[in-house]
Amino acid sequence: MRPVIRHAPLATLAVLILFVAACVPHQEPPALDITGPDIAGKTPSQALEAMRRSREELRGLSAYFELSIEPPPKRGFSSLRGALLMDMGSDSPRARITAFGPLGSTLFDMVRSGDMVQVYVPSQNTLYQGTFEGNATQARNEANPMNEVFSAVLRDPLAMEANDSHPITLDNDTWRIPLHGGALFVDRKSGLVTAFEDAEVRMKFERYTQPAGGPPMPSRIRMHSRTRDLTASFRLEDVEANPDLISAFDLSGYEPKQTRPIEELEKR
Repeated sequence: MRPVIRHAPLATLAVLILFVAACVPHQEPPALDITGPDIAGKTPSQALEAMRRSREELRGLSAYFELSIEPPPKRGFSSLRGALLMDMGSDSPRARITAFGPLGSTLFDMVRSGDMVQVYVPSQNTLYQGTFEGNATQARNEANPMNEVFSAVLRDPLAMEANDSHPITLDNDTWRIPLHGGALFVDRKSGLVTAFEDAEVRMKFERYTQPAGGPPMPSRIRMHSRTRDLTASFRLEDVEANPDLISAFDLSGYEPKQTRPIEELEKR
């Protein structure tokens, strides 16, 4: 288990120093020879349930990440590097993302639990917090697209509701599973999710790797907004399945000078 640093300088976690992350050489994950659940002849609901069962052993993960956004935003960050923790073992999934600057300094430390988000910014000694969904419309219209990107890459397509009023179809060895408001695309041979789309975004899941004790998971996620000119690439390295997440989503170790509404963060 990676060390958890509870005080600044300190992502969705066990917090890792950027200098160490920068020293980790990037390697392409080996090709996986796996066979996923057979969804032929199943309803969309049955197919999703079979896919959920195939990853029941995954309760959480930690990883290094690199995020890049195109075109570069007028303000904010066009690329980030840091650490991610995710807890998928509860009814309200949690994520922590810590983004790092030069020499291990922390740019921000963000925890999302359900619709609630907290962001600590050390340079301002300020904790921003509020309801994520209440800020979503504003976030999409702001020049800084970070909220939209993180909302997209952290969502779980398998947790969405299947649409059984339409059948699963096959096109070029790819199953298309209809969802309410979107669709999931699954490789016929491996059973791995390759893409997800709805009215706002299209996600592509690539370069699957299989960490010890966990199911296969993508090491690269590509996002393309369908509502504005925005693309993003989210790459994971050194993925660890089911790490110890006790106290990993607690920001109380910080002593912010002030606490402000999350909406104010979008204006900075």
